[in-house]
Amino acid sequence: MDAPKVYLVDDDETFLKVVTSLLNSVRLSVESFSSAKNFLQIFQKQAEGITNACILLDIRMPEISGLDVLEIVTKDPMCPPVIMITAHADVPSAVRAMKAGAFDFIEKPFTGQALIDIIQKSIEFDRQKRGKTRQNKTLLSRLASLSKREREVLDLVVAGKASKQIAEELGISIHTVDNHRAHIMTKMKTDSVADLVRATVSASVESN
Repeated sequence: MDAPKVYLVDDDETFLKVVTSLLNSVRLSVESFSSAKNFLQIFQKQAEGITNACILLDIRMPEISGLDVLEIVTKDPMCPPVIMITAHADVPSAVRAMKAGAFDFIEKPFTGQALIDIIQKSIEFDRQKRGKTRQNKTLLSRLASLSKREREVLDLVVAGKASKQIAEELGISIHTVDNHRAHIMTKMKTDSVADLVRATVSASVESN
């Protein structure tokens, strides 16, 4: 896995240098931007390949506000967590930013450890979210591999029907139902009916 990365966006050059040095000292990779426009250009080119990361974004910048940047980047459902940097007077704006999709906010002045803690928390959140997304894509792919009849049998299994009930409903033999169930579990890579139901429900929720 690539080293955790922080995209740091703030128009204060001194702040960028200090924070970059701090984060580098705890083995966090930093790509800093004093221009929100430059950040957006880079982010939109790299978005699909960004993993194990977070965005540290100043809420007040001269050319584009942090709120505007937030609205743009969070249109991508796989956008890394965004942490808003705010001054005391901007806390209400930061709260609005969280409602708009920001992961959290940190208020200036803050300690180095407070910043590191919130960044590590956000990167762990990003890792878990991407892991769950990969898992759901795999489950959806497995569901798509089922035949029409196998999917009918699966839906009835998930509904809690026994083999005899499924056979009667579909007009097939119990032996045929059991064969379909075995094939379904092989394709879905599950070891029990309980695992099969959990996987199917999880994939169905994700597809909706």
